Amino acid sequence: MVKKKTSHNPPPTPGERLKAIRTFVQSIRKEFCKKTGISEHTLRSWEKNTVPLTRNGALRICELLATEGILCTPEWLLKGIGTPPLTQESIKRKFTQTFGEKEVEEDNVIAAEADNFLKKYSQSIVMVVLDNAMYPQFQRGDYLGGEEIPPSQLETHLKKACIIELDDPQGTFVRTLEKGRKPHTFSLSCLNPMEAIEDPFFTDPKMKTAYEILWFRRKKTVFHK
Repeated sequence: MVKKKTSHNPPPTPGERLKAIRTFVQSIRKEFCKKTGISEHTLRSWEKNTVPLTRNGALRICELLATEGILCTPEWLLKGIGTPPLTQESIKRKFTQTFGEKEVEEDNVIAAEADNFLKKYSQSIVMVVLDNAMYPQFQRGDYLGGEEIPPSQLETHLKKACIIELDDPQGTFVRTLEKGRKPHTFSLSCLNPMEAIEDPFFTDPKMKTAYEILWFRRKKTVFHK
């Protein structure tokens, strides 16, 4: 996809912002729906504001944009607040102007470590923490790497923070693994419920995969607007 610049003044409605971001990546509606798994009818209704854009929908769109090298937040899509969509090139330029080359070097080191981690462990995942639900253990912006936990070993990880991947569209996040209400089931909890952007607690959720956290990095320099 080809990236375009957007205006600093966000369009006034969620539907117009959604259509603007689709124009930003020069994606036709059919292609956009195929990549996000959102139906054309739903996307059209969101863009025309006949049906409100949901938070889960905004998260799925932001996840797609991230794979295209574009940073976009659900808050911008839903409410028009915060930083408008940025390409990786513009983010790197902003960080370099603010902190100098050391910040960029740190990003490169973390990226190299993450790549090595994924190569070392065949069944693994690397993620960036998006909220402070697990603070002070982990905080927004931390980088985590995990190795898949075999289902037979899940009970040995009770009361531990794990990377949890639920069936779509609920996503991937960090939670404490707890014993479920029924035998051989599990629940998920967090340390700071008010800081969670996803549900803070899950009772007997449909877990796709759980990962033991083996790699953790926190950047020395934190960017503030």
